[in-house]
Amino acid sequence: MTLFQRANLVLPDRVEASSFLLVDAGQIVALGAEAETRARSAGADRLDCEGLFLAPGYIDLHVHGGGGADFMDATRDAVHTVIETHTRHGTTGLYPTTLSADLAEIHAVVALLEAVAADPTSQAEILGIHLEGPYLCAAQKGAQDERYLLAPTPQTYLPLLASPLVKRVSFAPELDGAAALMEALRDRGIVGSLAHTEASHGQVVEAVERGASLVTHLYSGMNGVHRQRGLRRVGVVESSLLLDELAVELIADGRHLPAELLRLVPKIKGTRQTILVTDAMRGAGTSAKTSVLGSLARGQPVELRDGVAWLPDGSALAGSTATMDRLVQNMVKLAGWSVADAVAMATLSPARAMGIDHRHGSLAVGKHADLVLLNAGLGVEHVFVKGVRAPR
Repeated sequence: MTLFQRANLVLPDRVEASSFLLVDAGQIVALGAEAETRARSAGADRLDCEGLFLAPGYIDLHVHGGGGADFMDATRDAVHTVIETHTRHGTTGLYPTTLSADLAEIHAVVALLEAVAADPTSQAEILGIHLEGPYLCAAQKGAQDERYLLAPTPQTYLPLLASPLVKRVSFAPELDGAAALMEALRDRGIVGSLAHTEASHGQVVEAVERGASLVTHLYSGMNGVHRQRGLRRVGVVESSLLLDELAVELIADGRHLPAELLRLVPKIKGTRQTILVTDAMRGAGTSAKTSVLGSLARGQPVELRDGVAWLPDGSALAGSTATMDRLVQNMVKLAGWSVADAVAMATLSPARAMGIDHRHGSLAVGKHADLVLLNAGLGVEHVFVKGVRAPR
């Protein structure tokens, strides 16, 4: 039993200064004065957190790599390297994300992640797998490899969806076969997310009616308002902002989106429906100048500059090199959101989107003791996964 004492508790709607939180057997069991009273009677260990924020651990719904490795490398060493890299920056739960690739390659990654997830460590927990593609629109492919883009067919997606660890699929809803894919996702309780798409407003509405609830990296890989025969038509961006059923991802690395949009989107959607994601590739947490997007064997070369990855010809961004702590810092320092709001967009909002907020995402009794201690500048001091301090 451990008491975190004199900590500034970051709750979803406020920061409670110089308070207490009690952890036992990997769970939060009490907060505030009750936590201090129970700790005293039980003789609990004490951790003095004076001057530090105690926040829920960050949950990254969209992450490809970090530390020089990518999940698409399909080796245990690569998977552990990515997880350890992001744990150091405050992530306690993540959804490893695949890229559009040969289907056999995607199956190999899924099988490996299932095996790693079955052998938990004191590092960030694999909460599920996010398949980004291959069912994407070629015109909005961004850095996705066009050679591997497919129209969805049951023959290709049903074997992938058979994995119980697949919790989310990003796809373009306008593709032939997408309606049947959405039904398959809904039947299995898998989150459908709109991505790399040129869908019309009507097609976005239809996708929502079929169960889509999330938008992958808003503004990236999608159309906005545009002219058609002289008349303005709403794009996926505006549809995402308009429809209350859709939560949206933001890559808040300060490069993918300017500070003005980091202020605007949560103002429109609310912090409950705004989710911070890294979309990090293997260059995250390194000082490399060049890298590879996707697997080392079959991926695309990229250049790392100005805090992001670029295709060599400069035609598109190729993922971020951010970590979750940087996103939270940017939402406070660049966009002007409160610490409580910024942390909520990195914790409770993603947990709600994935239906795991009953055990993750906030400091509440009964939830996992996934915690991060932050200094005054929101830098990470210590990370705890189910109450166990993660190695630095």
